[in-house]
Amino acid sequence: MTPGVEGALWRATAVLAAAHFAIQAWTLPRLLQTFEVTTSTVDLVAAFAWGLALSVFLAVGTGALARAMARLGWPRAAAAGLVFAGGLTWSLHLIDLQVAAAQGLHLYWPIVQRALDNAEPNREMHLGAGVFLLVGGVCLAFFLTLTGAVVRFMKTRPTPGPWPRRVASAGLFAALVFAAAGQTAFAPETGMARALTLFEPLFGAVPPGPLDVPVPAFPAGGPPTMRSKPDILLVAVESLRADAFTPEHMPIVSRYAAERGCLVSRQHFASGTSTEQGIFSLIYGLDAHRFIPFAEAQPPVPALTLSTLRHNGYHTWGASASALRAWNGAALMVDQLEAYHEPDHPSAAVRDSLIADFALARTGRAPAFGFLFFDATHFDYDAPPDFTPYGRHARPDFADLFGGDRMRHRADAIRARYLNAVRWVDRQLGRVLAAQGPETFIAIVGDHGEAFWEDGQLGHGTNRFHRVRVEVPLILCLPAGAAPAREIDRSAHVDVMATLFDVAGAPLPLDGYTLLASRPPDAPPIQIAGAGFPVDTGDLCLVEGDVKRWLVLSRPRFGGTASANGLRTGVRRVTGVGE
Repeated sequence: MTPGVEGALWRATAVLAAAHFAIQAWTLPRLLQTFEVTTSTVDLVAAFAWGLALSVFLAVGTGALARAMARLGWPRAAAAGLVFAGGLTWSLHLIDLQVAAAQGLHLYWPIVQRALDNAEPNREMHLGAGVFLLVGGVCLAFFLTLTGAVVRFMKTRPTPGPWPRRVASAGLFAALVFAAAGQTAFAPETGMARALTLFEPLFGAVPPGPLDVPVPAFPAGGPPTMRSKPDILLVAVESLRADAFTPEHMPIVSRYAAERGCLVSRQHFASGTSTEQGIFSLIYGLDAHRFIPFAEAQPPVPALTLSTLRHNGYHTWGASASALRAWNGAALMVDQLEAYHEPDHPSAAVRDSLIADFALARTGRAPAFGFLFFDATHFDYDAPPDFTPYGRHARPDFADLFGGDRMRHRADAIRARYLNAVRWVDRQLGRVLAAQGPETFIAIVGDHGEAFWEDGQLGHGTNRFHRVRVEVPLILCLPAGAAPAREIDRSAHVDVMATLFDVAGAPLPLDGYTLLASRPPDAPPIQIAGAGFPVDTGDLCLVEGDVKRWLVLSRPRFGGTASANGLRTGVRRVTGVGE
């Protein structure tokens, strides 16, 4: 191969590197906005430098290594395989840039990998699978072309030149620079280390990992005896925002709550930003940071609440329109129920109707504890095609890969689709409520909230703690004569079971407080865990008084400052409780 051809090959890889860097530079402002990073000029320069280093590594560096292998006499197939692997990495990196910019989640985070294992990418991450294939196919096409050129180039065995050494030396220098930056300028609480693709797993701090959390236990006498044994119905609704519970959006449930005199919390906080965390705290009565340790324990840690109910003769049953049993460890909760049903149908709206049917068929066994989880209000917000009380109804073909602005112009139609789903859930839940007697203890609550670009994004998966993501309705219907009616100023998921067992006269060692009395002044802050906390991410929010403190817990990768338990705690943001 002539020097001119080799030069052309180098120029081709350089063009790929430049294109890769340009895409990163174009995405960076949106990436920083998504992760809510406040940057200085030094931070921005370092971020662009990191992008340039990645481009060199993934494009020019791949080609340089292939050439080095040729000059050292390696088989052509080995070099071609290296270039193909580099192309695959390059493609995934560009996809990761867009995923992170759209949702604040990286493909290499364990929580994302589990989500992709359990559901379609579009449903959980607002990203169409076809778009993944399109972007990946275009990227791989470039590298397949480069692979062919490298194979042709390797038919010659030129004398080793300086390029491989130069690239390796530059790469080593960049690694040292950014390893130092990971412990200084890009501290975890700034968000920069997590915003930049591939930076955190290489140089930044790491999540706290499994925490050594105590396991609540019964007193020496075992499960307490309940003084009263009302039937119990615990209802969770997927992605139900606090402002979705109004007489307009949920007229049937609103009318039921008013006629029965149910308590409605003025401000109720979900225990986390993901479904499994919310369901865990509702059933266990414990903060969500215990979920992963309890689920991964051998054997898994059972719920004191369900054990107490069974001890007192309760029949426990449940039904979910969402596939909880296969979702991120949520089987921990539902597998403890004696009877449990997950209908199999492609439409969430139909599944909601089927679980309502299942609940209405559970008759004749008392006392009973029932759990229902409605799912039509999850993205992409499903309701029957002819059920459109809110008129404009977006088609379920919206995806967020190339920027929120491309979806934001459809915000009114997408929100209408969500409200249609809310009204559908209201209808199905109303059927179930109509069959309940005045002695039934009923709690209706959202598992977490949902953002419609109020904070710049759609959905709930990003570890943000804005009001629209973490505040949900709580409707609490007590058995007749259980307690005098009172207002609930503030509550949390962990309070629901604490209230139930206070009504039953059988208090348990839970993390919540009974809502029959005012929250104690010395009560610890309400905890809201980020998705995957504490194993996958270190995001935690503490609500106390008039403020919310957004924390980042981490373990320094290369030494650095840490507390006695090996964790570093950074304050990411402090916001008003209503923000």
